[in-house]
Parts: sequence; C-alpha cells; structure tokens
Amino acid sequence: MESRFVYPSFDIPIQYKYCGRVHAALIRKASPSLARYQSDYGINFADPIPAAYRAKQLLHRHIPLALRLLARRRRARKAAGKPYYLGDDYLASAFELNSKAIEEFVDPGEINDPEVLSRALSVELFLKHLR
Repeated sequence: MESRFVYPSFDIPIQYKYCGRVHAALIRKASPSLARYQSDYGINFADPIPAAYRAKQLLHRHIPLALRLLARRRRARKAAGKPYYLGDDYLASAFELNSKAIEEFVDPGEINDPEVLSRALSVELFLKHLR
C-alpha cells in the first residue's frame, strides 16, 4: 500500500466504503464482465448489494470488539485443519523449520488459523530475503 494511493481515499465518505460500494464501482467501471463474478465477499459487483448482506455487515460493525475477538477465536478452533501447503512436510521444502526469523515476534506453532499462518510465513520469507 503506497501513500499516493491510500491518502486520497481518506476523502471518500465512509458510507461509500461500507459493503465495498467504491470497490464494486471501480471494478464495474474497469470491467463489467469481471464484476459479474462472485467475489471473496460472497457477492458479485454487477448487481446491487443484497439487503441481507448489508444487514449482516451493519450488525457486524456494531458488535463490540471483545465479542468479535471471541467469535474469531471460536471460528479458528472450528476450522478443519490446515491445508496441505501449510503442513510440516510441505513447509520443510521452503523453510528451515528449526530456525524461523518470525519466532522473535510470534510463535508459529500457536497459530491455528491457516490464513494468519500463511501471512506469518510470507513475512518469514521477506525477513529471510533481507538477511
């Protein structure tokens, strides 16, 4: 994220950022056919944002932070294991599993969420590249 792209976004009113309205408009303008595909948000950007999705996002914004953290922890516990590419055998081919640079900051063995672990290992690769 570069400041020349981030700072101008501060002028966009927050109501246009909710539910990805600006994101959707940009994608529709760039490529209407691309906007028809299902996004990671579970909606496409070609159609109006469904009322159920907007209601869910509205409720989520008003949940106290402590409850969000508890819900995230609960979802992480329910997650069905790690994908194959985060298994020890696969990781051994890319990393020295005995010495990780990120261990100074986090304990990779305590990370249960595959997405968070993937991000931590990306930082590991970056830190190794700097040395």
